[in-house]
Amino acid sequence: MKKSRKIFVTMILTLICAVGIGASALAANPTVVTLKPDRTYTSYDITGDGKPDRIRITLINYMYDEDDCMSGNEMYISVNGKKVYDPGQGFYYLNVKLYTIAHEKPLLYIEERWDDYGTPLSALFQYQNDTLKKVMDFRKIAKKCGVGQSGNIYSIKGDVITINHAILTYSSSWVEARYYYKYKNGVIKPISETAKIIRLNGRKAPRTQRTRQRMIAYKSQTSGKKLFTIPVGSRITIDRCYWNKDYMRFRIKYKGKYGWIKAATKTNRNGYSMQFKDIMVF
Repeated sequence: MKKSRKIFVTMILTLICAVGIGASALAANPTVVTLKPDRTYTSYDITGDGKPDRIRITLINYMYDEDDCMSGNEMYISVNGKKVYDPGQGFYYLNVKLYTIAHEKPLLYIEERWDDYGTPLSALFQYQNDTLKKVMDFRKIAKKCGVGQSGNIYSIKGDVITINHAILTYSSSWVEARYYYKYKNGVIKPISETAKIIRLNGRKAPRTQRTRQRMIAYKSQTSGKKLFTIPVGSRITIDRCYWNKDYMRFRIKYKGKYGWIKAATKTNRNGYSMQFKDIMVF
């Protein structure tokens, strides 16, 4: 009798543990999940409470053209039956991913695109107080030095997030740079002010370009001290960049010397770079 009771208690405890493990596993997010429109997800935690949520991206007012591209879309996101985000704008392409770092609140990446130059939305969000709060806006970078700013998460290792930022610069067409950030206690902070350029003018960096105008090289990315002058027609190599909310600089190498040049804030009237030859921006 005692033996039967012991077996029964063991079975009950095992069942309770199994249910607990199952619930825990259900709410445990992978590092990254792609969320598709017009589907309801019930296995992932977006609120950060460790419990699975009901997540849905709803598309409205859309159609597909002959190339199977969505046109004139609008969308909103709901969590547990409540609308938490509505950008109220149209787009062609939509990319939504849920990112999770251990012991941190999940991040939602949303990117909306019209075309190569139009990116109405490219940002990271965090669920806070029944709404999605924008915690990192990839479009607010070097605003006076280009257009089409966007970003995407390249990798996550521990609490370090690697982000590839892209911008159609007035200096050298498309520039893509790799920055590193630390995500801790719900806050994302840059590890470095400068970044390695991985693509320049649509090709693998670093690249050598010929100057169209006389240029001044400065001591550092923020310094006003002039190091040397670069004549028209010189060949220089660009390998790193720095940007803040408005402006941008490039690190260059000229005749064995390194310096930083200011990025252009406009193109010529034909849409070509005013700084470098054979670079068409628009």
